[in-house]
Amino acid sequence: MIEINSKFLKNGFRIKFNKKNYDIKYPKNVFDKTSHENKLFLLDNLSFLTTFHLPLFFNEDSIKYNTNEPLFKTFFRDAAIGDIPNFCSIENKNTNEILKKFYNLEYYFNDVESRLPNFENDFFNDALINFTFGKESLLTFGVCKEIGLKTDLVYFFGNENESETKIKKILSKSFSKKFNQKFFMVKNLVEYLNIGEYIGAKENLNWGYSNQLTEYVLASLPLNVESGDRFTLLGNEKSCNNYFFNNDGYKSYPVYDQSIKCMINVNNMIKIITSGKVSIFSIVEPLNEIAIMKILHNRYPDIAKYQFSCFPDNANYNGRWCHTCSKCARIYLFFKAIGVDPKIVGFEKDLFRKEFLNNFSLFNGKTENSVVYDYSGLGRDEQLFAFYLAYKNGQKGKAIDIFKKNYLNEAKQREDELFKEFFGVFKPVTIPKEIRQNVLSIFKEELTNSF
Repeated sequence: MIEINSKFLKNGFRIKFNKKNYDIKYPKNVFDKTSHENKLFLLDNLSFLTTFHLPLFFNEDSIKYNTNEPLFKTFFRDAAIGDIPNFCSIENKNTNEILKKFYNLEYYFNDVESRLPNFENDFFNDALINFTFGKESLLTFGVCKEIGLKTDLVYFFGNENESETKIKKILSKSFSKKFNQKFFMVKNLVEYLNIGEYIGAKENLNWGYSNQLTEYVLASLPLNVESGDRFTLLGNEKSCNNYFFNNDGYKSYPVYDQSIKCMINVNNMIKIITSGKVSIFSIVEPLNEIAIMKILHNRYPDIAKYQFSCFPDNANYNGRWCHTCSKCARIYLFFKAIGVDPKIVGFEKDLFRKEFLNNFSLFNGKTENSVVYDYSGLGRDEQLFAFYLAYKNGQKGKAIDIFKKNYLNEAKQREDELFKEFFGVFKPVTIPKEIRQNVLSIFKEELTNSF
């Protein structure tokens, strides 16, 4: 049986597993404004949410907590089920077997009575943005500024010695100064409980991240209390709703907890917790990725130059982009498609050269540095469209040569369909009515009659 011991600290939460501490630590004095009652509620739910996958990592069938049974235990488990087909596809596991193990897990708590929240605080300000310096969070910030929403930013970071954390801390200081922007930095070592290699797991199922955004939303509540922000904004774009069927026939979402289906449930959860005072949504929900890039770099160039969404710790390279993963290839291609020089955000290599071709999903590239959205084939048509735009822009390189030879005719035949899909503005589900029209008018203005 796995044992989890949790408590809250002066400035956050601590989860203890296998004699190691995994903390969530807030900036000084932030935690003070959250009531003791609500700290206990958050501890119960965060402890379970961030660890209930561990028995599968260690071939155990039960897990014991020193906390109360979390109010949202069933919701967390149901959300995790949405991610099981995807990680089974990644790890070549049988989906039925993993589902059976998951359903058969036993959970034991110090008390079966769930503690209830009581957020009596006033939430009178506007938006807390889950900020990563990715194109989605940057565009969200730009749109919020333009339509008059006041913003606070939060970045959850792990090991301070990692390249990603170092780069984002440097960027955050510059960004905060330039835009006179409050930036919450939250140390989140709990995320290492998702990494099988880090915790010495017997079965590295690449799974614990299935509820990562739900974790961020819950862990952000003390920041909502501190700032008074009534919205928590995520960066979930339209492609987060795409899925494929894995080898066992199950619908598989590469990022299930970023899908509309899951985001609606998370929003309802937060409304229950705060009695309707705080809500969750994504401003970029109606857009595909390449449309986000186009709007960001055309309308908000001063904000866009901070773009960074790679994992440089996975490569032997000291820079903002590793240049060797499928995500770098995709972002580089989008820059070429929209006619913006990738060097403005730190790209230093020509990823259209021969040695990088295997990183493009359009060319059926599959490397150890390929992310699910690319190798699953879900991003194939968007890359077809982006290469077509890059070709029309007069871009050169081996990748363009291959595109012209093997894919140009298909792109021409599907031109109207591709433009409609990837430069379309789709009907939003989560954006509140009070700001919806202002947001959509910006998107439509930028994408109408594109190119």
